[in-house]
Formats: sequence, C-alpha cells, structure tokens
Amino acid sequence: MNIYQEKNVKILRTPILLVIAAVGVVSAAVVFSAVTFAQSGSDMPNSVISQGYESKEAFATGTLVSYVGGELVASSTQNSTKLLGIVSGNDLVELNTGQVQVATVGIATAYVSTVSGAPKQGDPIAPSPLKGVGMKAETNGYIVGIAQDDFSAATNIYAADIKDKNGTTTTVEVGLLPVRIQVSDYSISDDVVSPYPDFIMQIATTVAGKEVPVLRITLALVILLVGMVIIGLLIYTSVRFSLVSIGRNPLAAGSVRKGLLGAIFLAVGVLVFMVASLYLVLTV
Repeated sequence: MNIYQEKNVKILRTPILLVIAAVGVVSAAVVFSAVTFAQSGSDMPNSVISQGYESKEAFATGTLVSYVGGELVASSTQNSTKLLGIVSGNDLVELNTGQVQVATVGIATAYVSTVSGAPKQGDPIAPSPLKGVGMKAETNGYIVGIAQDDFSAATNIYAADIKDKNGTTTTVEVGLLPVRIQVSDYSISDDVVSPYPDFIMQIATTVAGKEVPVLRITLALVILLVGMVIIGLLIYTSVRFSLVSIGRNPLAAGSVRKGLLGAIFLAVGVLVFMVASLYLVLTV
C-alpha cells in the first residue's frame, strides 16, 4: 500500500465507523426500549380497572362473576356466556364505590381449581362447575383470562368436592392465582403452544397491549432476522467496496466517502422500516 492509499484508507475509517456506530446505536436503543417496556409492564400487576355493580349477595375477592338478568352472580359453566370479570379488592382503580367491584381490565387474583388439571402459566382460565371458581379451559367457550403463574404457586389453597354426571365425587384443589383478565370467546383450536422463551412472549404482549398469537410473533421474528441480515450485508458490501475502490483508485476517496454516507442513511432507513413493520405485525 502506497502513501496515498494509506492516507485515503485512514480518511475512510470515520465514515465506516459511522455506519457501524449508527446501526449499532439504533439497534441497541430499540432492544433496550423493548426490554425496558416489557419490564415496566411486568412491574405493574396492580394496574387494574374495576367497575361497581349492585348485588344482593357478597362475594369474596377473587370470585369469578357473571351478570345475569341484571344481577351479579357467581360464574359457573351454566352462565359462562354472561361472564363479566373477577371480584376485586378496594386497592384497585374503581369507577364506582359502595358496590361490589369487578375487575375487568388488568391482572387480578382469582380463585382457580384443578378440576381439569393443574393450570400452568399461559393457560386460558374458564368458569368451572364450582361457582365462582375458574379452571383450565378444555373446550371452546368463554374464558376470564390467562393464568400468569403455575398452580403450584397458588395461595390460600383448600379442598373442594364436585360430582360428575355419574354422581361420583371427586376432590379438587382451589387456590388464588394471578390472572390477566381477557374475557373473550375462546377457541381451543387457536391455542398454539409457544416455542419461544417467556421473555419474547412478554415483550410481544407488552408492545401489543394484548396476547399475541404465536404466528404473529413468528412473522415478527422473521422480519427482524431478514432486516438484520440486510443491514449486515449493507455494511459489509459498502465497506468492502470502499476498500477495493481505494486500492484501485486512491483519488476516488471523496466519491467513496459519499457512497458510505449513503449507506449510513440506507441502513438506518431499513432499520426504521423494520421496527415499524414489527410494531404493525404485533399490534394490528
């Protein structure tokens, strides 16, 4: 390498580093923001909204309730289509006072049983034959929300007896478990076991503000992978082309530098487009 080539290579180091630094900083900012956002969402378990309802009977905090014929009643498999929410305590955000408060948004503690097996984190919770108590959903129907922990972490556990259609008595366990309230008509065929780590599911859920289907998360990860590959190729090809060009024509440093600046804007543009696409896939 002669003195002109060495000088021009040194001149090119700044724009080359700018390309790498710009993409690196923006990528780090996106990842940091997503993780911080997810952590802040997981640190807000009491961000619950409850609505007051008139009731002729008292309900324990954590009871699943339905609204039938203008009255608040304990939920069961018989009135699951009228499912309303979970009876909450007074430490939540209340829209009315002096009435039974029913949590309809957020994460609340609910009575859950082992009627259909011990629920695990991520399982949909539906009304059970036990009045006011939920269970892991096994069939299509209305659910109150999604379990946020395994039943092994439940508190205030007690035993309860239920009878099946044949009159056989079975003893099950009932305990308090955190549930993300998401009253909806659930289809068991839509329940796909996630192959992804919990932190990825948490980030997707926090960004979207709702449970995100596995297929959407898969599409988002594909977009992320393709975007990072494109950005990596842009950096590699622009740097390689610049060094080769300087080696062949030392006087072309100015033009090469402009090309590198163009690569900076192009790489950042791809990154911005990728982030916007990820957001749309997860939220729309």
